[in-house]
Amino acid sequence: MPNIEHQRWDTALSRVAEVERKSRNLRSRFFPRTFTYSKRSAWATEEGFDVLPIDQQHELPGHGKTRARVRAESLLIGKFDVEEEVRLRAFYPDKGLSVRYQTGGKRNGITRTVDAHDKVHPYAPELMPTIYDHGTIRNRAGAYLVEDTVVGETATRAQLESLIVPLAQRLRKVHQGVGVKEKHLSKIVGGAYRLRWSNFVKAQNIDPTIDDAVQRLIDRNDLLEVSLTHGDLVNSNILVNERDFVLVDWEFAEMKPIAFDMSKMIINVTDLDQAVQDMHSGLGSDIGSQHGHYTFREQIALSVVLTLSWHRNHLAKAEIAKRTDALTRQTSKRLNTLKRLLEIG
Repeated sequence: MPNIEHQRWDTALSRVAEVERKSRNLRSRFFPRTFTYSKRSAWATEEGFDVLPIDQQHELPGHGKTRARVRAESLLIGKFDVEEEVRLRAFYPDKGLSVRYQTGGKRNGITRTVDAHDKVHPYAPELMPTIYDHGTIRNRAGAYLVEDTVVGETATRAQLESLIVPLAQRLRKVHQGVGVKEKHLSKIVGGAYRLRWSNFVKAQNIDPTIDDAVQRLIDRNDLLEVSLTHGDLVNSNILVNERDFVLVDWEFAEMKPIAFDMSKMIINVTDLDQAVQDMHSGLGSDIGSQHGHYTFREQIALSVVLTLSWHRNHLAKAEIAKRTDALTRQTSKRLNTLKRLLEIG
């Protein structure tokens, strides 16, 4: 990712200062700190640098410097920071806290994260960081939350496969507590699902055999089990330490098909069939087992199709963020996974 411009950092730090003035858990700083920034990371102290994600720590002295009166010791701007308003995390290593900030609105990620916290913590409190405070600034244009900083590293591929069962078991506790409903596919994905998929097939010249199998699945319009889902179960959102693991970044959490939560994990496993079996077992083996329901495997396939169908939108964001190569790799992996799930070839 290219370096973020100086002005963007000044904007980010001004937002942090506003949050600190409003939050009851943070204190604003009278004397300014000097921040060094590089790519999408900025730090003012060694402690602040050390708490940044390992893959975002850069060699000193960095790309540039700026000053701000904030208590935060480091910042991280979102990798898809493509909106008018900045998206960021700020870290407070002395308190073990961090701030998340982004544009507000009824369906913003902060609100979804807070709502998820209220539902997850009664049933699986170890599954996500504790949130202590949340609110809005800038006449409700920006939303923030204050939560525990999770110490850990992104799950490796080997760790991911070993975590599938315990992770699914903890998610099942949440599903049982929140409740599980049934919905037909058309009520979940909407009428444009098929059209978006067809446009993707044409644009990417997809094998007709894959398209035929997907079209038959869509035509059935069977039922899927729905409950609270994390919404973005990629490796980078599963942090592992010596004792345990935690799921972070719940900004896409909402009521969706339970199996859909597993689809982003499945593209990174070595043994797909074993992973599907482990996921199904961890979730209780009753997902997709009733008459009139898609099987668990089919539900995961439909989720992969959903992600691929939004390729045009993802490409537009990737181009702005200069991450098209990463999207190309992910798209290839998803297509390969879809073929295996549908048992084609």
